[in-house]
Amino acid sequence: MARTEIQDKSFHKQDFTTNPFPPGEYDHCSFDHCNFEGADFSGCLFVDCSFNNCLLNQIKLSDTVFRDVLFKECKLQGISFEHCNKLGLSARFENCQLHHASFYGTQIRKTVFLDCQLIETDFTESDLREARFDNCDLSGAHFEKTNLEKADFRS
Repeated sequence: MARTEIQDKSFHKQDFTTNPFPPGEYDHCSFDHCNFEGADFSGCLFVDCSFNNCLLNQIKLSDTVFRDVLFKECKLQGISFEHCNKLGLSARFENCQLHHASFYGTQIRKTVFLDCQLIETDFTESDLREARFDNCDLSGAHFEKTNLEKADFRS
């Protein structure tokens, strides 16, 4: 079965809790005020996409690729990013809630977290070299055996 390829499309105020999210490859797409809570992103590819004011709690990410993706003002609580494709996880997070998210063992070098709540987030055994945490709440976050070389926690 051929994989659905979607380019340069905007999704606005869509509720994917009632209509299943269509799996496929999304290139230069924007998702604004969408509800993905509990959606299955398994096997999806997102390249140069943006998620703005979206609800993404508890989404499934088995072999998902996020390449140069922006999450802005999103709720991404309880997400296990370690299930993403190991070679395709590059994202920027701005003003997001990532409570109880897990980045266990991920390679997320140079990732930017700006004005985010990362409460009880697990970064155990992750590669966070040169990552930036600007004005973030890291209460209860776990960094055991994490590579934090040149990571910026100054704010």
